[in-house]
Amino acid sequence: MYPDTVEVTTDLVTGLLRQQAPALLDGRALAPFAHGWDNEILALGDDLLVRCPRRALAGDLVRHEQEVLPLLAPRLPVAVPDIVHAGRPQGDYPWHWSVVRHLPGTVALDVVVADRAPFAPQLARALTALHQPVAVGEHPPTNAYRGVPLADREDATREAIAALASRPIHLPHGREVDAGEVTRRWESWSSAPAWGGPPVWVHGDVHAGNVLLDPVALIDFGDVTSGDPACDLAAAFLLFDAKGADDFIAEVQAVRPHDDATWTRARAWALRLALAIGLGPQGRLRDECGRVLDDLLT
Repeated sequence: MYPDTVEVTTDLVTGLLRQQAPALLDGRALAPFAHGWDNEILALGDDLLVRCPRRALAGDLVRHEQEVLPLLAPRLPVAVPDIVHAGRPQGDYPWHWSVVRHLPGTVALDVVVADRAPFAPQLARALTALHQPVAVGEHPPTNAYRGVPLADREDATREAIAALASRPIHLPHGREVDAGEVTRRWESWSSAPAWGGPPVWVHGDVHAGNVLLDPVALIDFGDVTSGDPACDLAAAFLLFDAKGADDFIAEVQAVRPHDDATWTRARAWALRLALAIGLGPQGRLRDECGRVLDDLLT
């Protein structure tokens, strides 16, 4: 029986590389790079990154990315992770892992919100290119948490709102998120008519930690699935200020127009995702969600 969590160390990753891709170690040093929500990221030289899940809940996500990126990457006008080696479970390490090329650009989380707006149209074009109906013979991973009808996220959202009583989320000016106002917005936005079109490919996790800017790139496709594009269009509100959101929406509408109900659901998805991240571990992404909630509730 494998453990629910694994401590991902440089020694563990070095062992995996020696067994499965020893040539990648030639002339490259391995060093910690980033500590993600589900994954440990290590730099392998200056040009590669190693992405290893550290908990069971994320165990399948890297495998999903390995399976779908070869299909989706040629369709997109921005860079996505280029998988150099698709790692397999081995020994005491129970999950798939990847070696990818280190993409240029700055994580959006490291860019001041007001400075992100110039990149909103390019991100909008990338997502509209992704949001193609699933073709015959294509098999997106199943994901019960993304792309689904908002009614499927009702219970989890109510639980998150209730959790605010003991785990308050702080807004930029020191106030705490008002659970009553969150409830009112959720009830209003989540009551929008459901997606009536065919299931489309969706990234599933487009927030400031999974987008690179200058140049724009989409990373971490672990939540990739199919369904309602509104869960990705929530990026308008998760990444940008009012100007950036307006530019993002205008670009989407120019390329592939959506009705008002879809944008209302996008607001609901932004609220849902900001709550989930805001109640998560301390860190800059949690702080970012305080800003997002402040914008959504103002």
